[in-house]
Amino acid sequence: MSERLKSLLLILIFTLLASGLTLAILSQIQAYRDSQVYLATEAALPLHRVVSKANKLFSSPDLGLSFQYPASLVLAETATSVELSHKIQFKNDGECNMKGDTVTYDYLTDFRAGFRVFTGSMAQAVKYFSPYMPLENFDGENLKYSPGFIDAFAAGKLKGYAIYEGAEGCGHTIYYFPADNGRVLVVENAMVQQLSGIVSSDLEKQILAVPGAISRQKNAEILHEILESIRFN
Repeated sequence: MSERLKSLLLILIFTLLASGLTLAILSQIQAYRDSQVYLATEAALPLHRVVSKANKLFSSPDLGLSFQYPASLVLAETATSVELSHKIQFKNDGECNMKGDTVTYDYLTDFRAGFRVFTGSMAQAVKYFSPYMPLENFDGENLKYSPGFIDAFAAGKLKGYAIYEGAEGCGHTIYYFPADNGRVLVVENAMVQQLSGIVSSDLEKQILAVPGAISRQKNAEILHEILESIRFN
C-alpha cells in the first residue's frame, strides 16, 4: 500500500472518530440545555399551578386523628382542634369586605381549614356547630339531604355532608363525617371572597399572580387530598 493511500486512510479514520466525538459532545450539550430550559420553565410557574403533594404528617393521640398535608401550609394545634392555613403578601380589606371595617391588611389568607373530632351522634354534632339548623332537616340522628344546602360529600373513605354557611362568597363550608366509636369529624373550610368568583376577575388575577397563591380550585384540591389521607386512631 502506498504511503499516499495510508495517509488518506488515516485521515478518514481520524475524521470519523472526530465526527463521532463531536456528535456525542453536541448531544450532551443539547441535553444539558433542555434540562435547564425545563428547570427554568418549572421554576417560573406560579406555585398554585403545581399539583400539591402531601408531604408532612400530622398525628394526634388526643384528637385520635392523623393526616398528611402540604408543607406549604402552616399547622396550629390546640387541645381540641387543629388548623391549617396559608397566607400571601397582598394588601386587602379582609377576607370578607362585608365586615364593614376600614382596616387594610398586608397579608391575605387564601386557605384555612379547621379539624375537630366531636364525640356524639351526627345530629348532636350538627346542632352544636350549626345551631341554626331547622328540625325538619333532621332524620333521627342523621341529616336529610337538601341539594344546595345540605349536600352529600365524599373524599376517600369519608362519606358525609357538606353545608355552606355564608353569603356572597363569604363564610365557610362545614363538612360532617361519621367516624368510629360514636365520633364525628367536623371540618370547616373558610371561603375567600376575593377568590370566590363574586368579585371582579381583575382582582382575582392580581391575587393569583402572587407566587404561591392558592386559587379556589386549588383550595378544593388541597382539602380533598387531606381528607383522603385522614385516618382515625
